Amino acid sequence: MIDSKLYKELIEKITTNVEARNDMFQCVDNTEEYYAGHEEDYDNRGMDDTCDQDELCWIGIVDILQKYKELVEFDYACYLDELLYGLSEIKGMPELDEGGFDEDENIAEWLRVINEKILAAQGKVLLGIDIESDCYPIILADVKDADSIEEIARQLNHRIIPAQNL
Repeated sequence: MIDSKLYKELIEKITTNVEARNDMFQCVDNTEEYYAGHEEDYDNRGMDDTCDQDELCWIGIVDILQKYKELVEFDYACYLDELLYGLSEIKGMPELDEGGFDEDENIAEWLRVINEKILAAQGKVLLGIDIESDCYPIILADVKDADSIEEIARQLNHRIIPAQNL
Protein backbone atom coordinates (compact mmCIF):
# COMPACT_ATOMS: atom_id res chain seq x y z
CA MET A 1 0.00 0.00 0.00
CA ILE A 2 1.41 3.36 -0.97
CA ASP A 3 1.19 6.48 1.17
CA SER A 4 -0.97 8.58 -1.15
CA LYS A 5 -0.98 11.58 1.18
CA LEU A 6 2.83 11.80 1.17
CA TYR A 7 3.03 11.15 -2.56
CA LYS A 8 0.59 13.98 -3.23
CA GLU A 9 2.54 16.30 -0.94
CA LEU A 10 5.69 15.47 -2.91
CA ILE A 11 3.93 16.03 -6.24
CA GLU A 12 2.74 19.45 -5.12
CA LYS A 13 6.33 20.38 -4.23
CA ILE A 14 7.88 19.26 -7.51
CA THR A 15 5.46 20.74 -10.03
CA THR A 16 2.93 23.51 -10.39
CA ASN A 17 1.68 22.13 -13.72
CA VAL A 18 -1.98 21.25 -13.09
CA GLU A 19 -2.17 18.66 -15.89
CA ALA A 20 0.99 16.92 -14.71
CA ARG A 21 -0.29 16.94 -11.13
CA ASN A 22 -3.62 15.46 -12.17
CA ASP A 23 -1.90 12.67 -14.10
CA MET A 24 0.36 11.94 -11.14
CA PHE A 25 -2.57 12.00 -8.71
CA GLN A 26 -4.31 9.45 -10.96
CA CYS A 27 -1.18 7.29 -10.87
CA VAL A 28 -1.07 7.52 -7.07
CA ASP A 29 -4.80 6.95 -6.56
CA ASN A 30 -5.05 3.98 -8.90
CA THR A 31 -1.61 2.68 -9.77
CA GLU A 32 -2.92 -0.57 -11.27
CA GLU A 33 -5.21 1.30 -13.67
CA TYR A 34 -2.42 3.73 -14.54
CA TYR A 35 -0.09 0.79 -15.18
CA ALA A 36 -2.65 -0.86 -17.48
CA GLY A 37 -2.89 2.30 -19.57
CA HIS A 38 0.89 2.72 -19.80
CA GLU A 39 2.08 -0.87 -19.91
CA GLU A 40 4.39 -0.24 -22.89
CA ASP A 41 6.19 2.57 -21.00
CA TYR A 42 6.81 0.23 -18.07
CA ASP A 43 7.86 -2.58 -20.42
CA ASN A 44 10.47 -0.23 -21.93
CA ARG A 45 11.95 0.03 -18.43
CA GLY A 46 11.90 -3.74 -17.94
CA MET A 47 8.96 -3.57 -15.54
CA ASP A 48 5.73 -5.54 -15.48
CA ASP A 49 2.66 -6.02 -13.28
CA THR A 50 4.63 -8.22 -10.88
CA CYS A 51 6.54 -5.15 -9.69
CA ASP A 52 5.66 -3.63 -6.36
CA GLN A 53 2.85 -1.05 -6.53
CA ASP A 54 5.08 1.60 -4.93
CA GLU A 55 7.79 1.01 -7.55
CA LEU A 56 5.20 1.32 -10.35
CA CYS A 57 3.92 4.57 -8.83
CA TRP A 58 7.45 6.03 -8.44
CA ILE A 59 8.35 5.25 -12.05
CA GLY A 60 4.95 6.48 -13.22
CA ILE A 61 5.67 9.85 -11.62
CA VAL A 62 9.08 10.01 -13.33
CA ASP A 63 7.53 9.22 -16.70
CA ILE A 64 4.76 11.81 -16.22
CA LEU A 65 7.28 14.50 -15.32
CA GLN A 66 9.20 13.60 -18.46
CA LYS A 67 6.04 13.75 -20.58
CA TYR A 68 5.40 17.33 -19.39
CA LYS A 69 9.05 18.37 -19.93
CA GLU A 70 9.65 18.81 -16.22
CA LEU A 71 12.23 16.03 -16.12
CA VAL A 72 14.92 14.84 -18.46
CA GLU A 73 16.80 11.58 -18.13
CA PHE A 74 20.49 11.08 -18.90
CA ASP A 75 22.79 8.11 -19.11
CA TYR A 76 25.66 8.31 -16.63
CA ALA A 77 28.09 8.36 -19.58
CA CYS A 78 26.50 11.23 -21.52
CA TYR A 79 28.56 13.95 -23.17
CA LEU A 80 28.52 17.57 -22.07
CA ASP A 81 26.65 18.78 -25.17
CA GLU A 82 23.96 16.10 -24.60
CA LEU A 83 23.57 17.21 -21.00
CA LEU A 84 23.28 20.90 -21.82
CA TYR A 85 20.83 20.29 -24.67
CA GLY A 86 18.70 17.96 -22.54
CA LEU A 87 18.61 20.37 -19.62
CA SER A 88 17.47 23.13 -21.99
CA GLU A 89 14.32 21.07 -22.57
CA ILE A 90 13.25 21.35 -18.90
CA LYS A 91 10.60 24.02 -18.37
CA GLY A 92 12.05 26.99 -16.53
CA MET A 93 15.69 26.05 -17.09
CA PRO A 94 17.94 29.03 -17.83
CA GLU A 95 20.08 28.92 -20.95
CA LEU A 96 23.44 27.21 -20.51
CA ASP A 97 26.47 27.17 -22.76
CA GLU A 98 29.59 25.03 -22.78
CA GLY A 99 31.85 27.78 -21.45
CA GLY A 100 33.18 27.11 -17.97
CA PHE A 101 32.91 23.32 -18.21
CA ASP A 102 35.70 20.80 -18.57
CA GLU A 103 34.58 18.39 -21.29
CA ASP A 104 36.86 15.71 -19.82
CA GLU A 105 34.82 15.61 -16.60
CA ASN A 106 31.68 13.56 -16.02
CA ILE A 107 27.99 14.21 -15.54
CA ALA A 108 28.26 14.46 -11.74
CA GLU A 109 30.88 17.21 -11.97
CA TRP A 110 28.98 19.11 -14.67
CA LEU A 111 25.81 18.97 -12.56
CA ARG A 112 27.77 20.22 -9.53
CA VAL A 113 29.06 23.19 -11.53
CA ILE A 114 25.58 24.00 -12.83
CA ASN A 115 24.03 23.79 -9.36
CA GLU A 116 26.74 25.66 -7.48
CA LYS A 117 27.91 28.24 -10.02
CA ILE A 118 24.82 28.96 -12.09
CA LEU A 119 21.54 27.92 -10.48
CA ALA A 120 22.27 28.70 -6.82
CA ALA A 121 22.35 32.43 -7.56
CA GLN A 122 18.87 32.09 -9.10
CA GLY A 123 17.42 30.15 -6.17
CA LYS A 124 17.17 26.97 -8.25
CA VAL A 125 18.69 23.51 -8.02
CA LEU A 126 18.80 20.39 -10.16
CA LEU A 127 17.63 17.35 -8.24
CA GLY A 128 18.10 13.73 -9.23
CA ILE A 129 15.37 11.15 -8.73
CA ASP A 130 16.84 7.79 -7.81
CA ILE A 131 15.19 5.00 -9.81
CA GLU A 132 17.82 2.39 -8.91
CA SER A 133 19.46 2.62 -12.30
CA ASP A 134 22.60 4.06 -13.83
CA CYS A 135 20.66 6.94 -15.33
CA TYR A 136 20.07 10.44 -14.05
CA PRO A 137 16.41 11.57 -14.06
CA ILE A 138 16.76 15.32 -13.40
CA ILE A 139 14.21 17.93 -12.31
CA LEU A 140 14.56 21.65 -11.66
CA ALA A 141 13.36 22.83 -8.25
CA ASP A 142 13.44 25.88 -6.04
CA VAL A 143 16.24 25.75 -3.49
CA LYS A 144 13.72 26.62 -0.77
CA ASP A 145 11.84 23.37 -1.50
CA ALA A 146 14.82 21.05 -1.98
CA ASP A 147 15.17 19.89 1.64
CA SER A 148 11.47 19.14 2.02
CA ILE A 149 11.40 17.30 -1.33
CA GLU A 150 14.36 15.20 -0.19
CA GLU A 151 12.71 14.51 3.18
CA ILE A 152 9.34 13.51 1.73
CA ALA A 153 11.06 11.17 -0.74
CA ARG A 154 13.02 9.66 2.18
CA GLN A 155 9.78 9.08 4.08
CA LEU A 156 8.49 7.25 1.01
CA ASN A 157 11.68 5.11 1.02
CA HIS A 158 12.98 6.79 -2.13
CA ARG A 159 15.64 9.38 -2.89
CA ILE A 160 15.52 12.77 -4.52
CA ILE A 161 18.82 14.53 -3.92
CA PRO A 162 21.06 17.15 -5.53
CA ALA A 163 21.64 15.74 -9.00
CA GLN A 164 25.42 15.64 -8.71
CA ASN A 165 25.10 13.23 -5.76
CA LEU A 166 22.93 10.68 -7.53
